[in-house]
Amino acid sequence: MSVELLYTSAAQGLKQGSRGFCTVISTVGMPINLGTRLEGLSAYRHQFPPNHPDAAKNPVCFSHLRLSIGGRKVSILSRISDYGIDYSQRTNKLAHHVVLDATELSPAGPAWLMEHGKIFRDAWNGQCDTPASGPAIAMQNQSPRVCLEWGHLCGDPGWGGVVTDAFLETGPKPLWIIYSLDQSQQLLRLLNESIALMPVEQRWRATFSTYATNLPPDADCKVRCVLQGTDEARLAPARGAVIDFIKPLASPASTANVSVAREGPDEFPLNEASSTTDPLDGKAYQEE
Repeated sequence: MSVELLYTSAAQGLKQGSRGFCTVISTVGMPINLGTRLEGLSAYRHQFPPNHPDAAKNPVCFSHLRLSIGGRKVSILSRISDYGIDYSQRTNKLAHHVVLDATELSPAGPAWLMEHGKIFRDAWNGQCDTPASGPAIAMQNQSPRVCLEWGHLCGDPGWGGVVTDAFLETGPKPLWIIYSLDQSQQLLRLLNESIALMPVEQRWRATFSTYATNLPPDADCKVRCVLQGTDEARLAPARGAVIDFIKPLASPASTANVSVAREGPDEFPLNEASSTTDPLDGKAYQEE
């Protein structure tokens, strides 16, 4: 079963004596080393302070990262956002992390699960808790299709196939996507279209962050979306290939996935995965 951890600012956290930014909800029996790594993934950079007229535009960070913990590759789904003002009247954030068991890798892929699976907490009621398990995981599937969202934004659906190729790439350099604040809410839909083009058994190779800032160096994150004007956006061209939504985009070079993104597959079968285990190592997380 999945496990979860919620991290925010509290006058009293789940651990005795904890306060300030700390864990307030954690699945019972959460291994210490896993909980520590999840807390470390909870950084958030505000673009606007509370009470600013544009505070609602602070982007939400959705990510699927893969980390090696306790000798096992772990799929971590996260939602991190601005959370107004805390108990001490300081800027707050809310970070919810869900770690999946190897039997819970939904065939539709991580972006679909984040957008449609209702797995994330976007509020905290002020009560610390140790639930018996994390959220239920919807084992849905989806078919490959023309990348209409990419076409509307970039003028050519083929860009969706470029991102598919990046997800399948085995090289060390990520693909960077530079976007504006007004485009931030489209990112999950765009990434999901690209993931839908992947073979079902490969979809959980798709690692990404929709608001990449301070990622740990050992994090597997193949597609990193960064906000225009940030240091990450400025340095992106030196760190890998870049798709810049701020500039006009020419049509990408044709590949098999770019062609499918433009025209759709010859047929639209609902691919069935031979297994829902982890495509990289097939092992569930356990503390050693």
